[in-house]
Formats: sequence, structure tokens, C-alpha cells
Amino acid sequence: MRPTDIPPVLVTGATGRIGRLVIGQLLDVGVPVRALVRHAGAAATLPPEAEVFTGDLTAPESLDPALSGASAVFLVWTAPPGTAAPVVGRLAEHVRRVVFLSSPHRTPHPFFQQPNPMAALHAGIERFLAATRLAPTIIRPGMLASNALAWWAPATRAGEAVR
Repeated sequence: MRPTDIPPVLVTGATGRIGRLVIGQLLDVGVPVRALVRHAGAAATLPPEAEVFTGDLTAPESLDPALSGASAVFLVWTAPPGTAAPVVGRLAEHVRRVVFLSSPHRTPHPFFQQPNPMAALHAGIERFLAATRLAPTIIRPGMLASNALAWWAPATRAGEAVR
């Protein structure tokens, strides 16, 4: 397959820490990328090779232009839970594969079993994905080092212990 014959992958959360890295890695291996942004101005930080689409997970119909002709979606959920089911339904109408960046809600360690609204949201989205014809790949990282900057930097700067 020539690189121009490869259908694009849509990346949500395209301007965030993870989405931006996924875009770079896909482009590095010759996969065409569609970057979903909520506001066109946010696209200024993206590589020029990425095709930019404006859309919002809170308005599922806004995703249709970006999904048309795409082969897969890298899904970083960046919206309130209310539209998760309609968005997953929209994805299932257009693509076969979804890679979902979830959370470690299935990890039995007590740290990951504490009540956590984000984990509950991610578990729900995983259930929505499982109920479709999609072939999902679920990524459940423990902790991302980039999150530690926000969580631990203030304590470190204040000279407090980080345990």
C-alpha cells in the first residue's frame, strides 16, 4: 500500500499532551492524520501534515465530516459524560477500529479502586464500545508522568514531601 492509499486516523484530544504525541507518531510512520479540535485557532500548534477538523464531543453530529473516510479513531474523552453513548454510536457508523485511552479502573490495586468519577466515566464508555460492532483497543495506563507535573509540582515547589 502506498502511503497515499492509507485511510486517515482521526485523533480526538489532538492538541492535548497525549493526542499531540499520537499525531506525531502516526505521521512519523506515514499514516495520514485527522486532528479534531474544538476551535480552529487551536490547530496552530499541530503539524502542517495533519488535516484539521473542527468538532466537539458534546455535539456528536459535528464529528461526521472528520469521520467520513477515516479508518480508525484514537479516542481521548474530553467532554462531560452526557454524549458518550451518541458519540460511540457515531463512531460505529463510520469506522471499524477505535483505540480508547481509558483509566486503570480494572486494576485490583486499592489505589485504583477508590471512588473516582473519571474511572466510572471510562468504564461506561468501554461498555458503550463493547455494545457496538467496533473493534476497540482499550489502553488503561496507571499513571502518566505528565500528570505528575500538575499533581506534584506545587508540593515540590513548596518544599513538601511527595509520597
